[in-house]
Amino acid sequence: MRIGSFSVLLNIILSFVIITGVIFYLKKDSLNDTHLREFQKNYALKANLKFEDLPKIEQSKYIKKESVNVNIFKKTIKKLKFNMNIIQNDNMQLSNDKEDLEKIIQNLKKQFEQQRNRLLEQNIKQINETELQHYKNISELRAKINDLQRENIKLLEKNNIEIIALKAKINILNDKLKK
Repeated sequence: MRIGSFSVLLNIILSFVIITGVIFYLKKDSLNDTHLREFQKNYALKANLKFEDLPKIEQSKYIKKESVNVNIFKKTIKKLKFNMNIIQNDNMQLSNDKEDLEKIIQNLKKQFEQQRNRLLEQNIKQINETELQHYKNISELRAKINDLQRENIKLLEKNNIEIIALKAKINILNDKLKK
């Protein structure tokens, strides 16, 4: 799980807890009001009913719930607000860090792409140079081979002339010998 996802999840949970607490608090007040109205109807009390007119048991329930729940609720809300501020600050920091990291990653990607392109260009240039050198070497070798073949042909012709000349001398010497 990513840090950003965790913060979002924590924000959602804390928001849910706060909303649920408020709803329960309001519902309890609503229930107390409803209970009080029912009590008035059931006992046919006057419209100007005072708290003191309620039975002591009802008064203690109402006071007890009101004082305990409000204090607990206020403390809980205060803690939740404090935690919410911390989480919001953490979220802001994480968001800033995320943006910084995205910039760094983009910069690194750009550098990597530039370096990759440079290396590709260098490799292509080197391959082209090597290929040109290879063709040059082949051309030079062909020229040397052609030169050697021409020299061999000249030597063969020279040798053939010498052979013919020697054969002619041999024939002359043979003729002289026979005479």
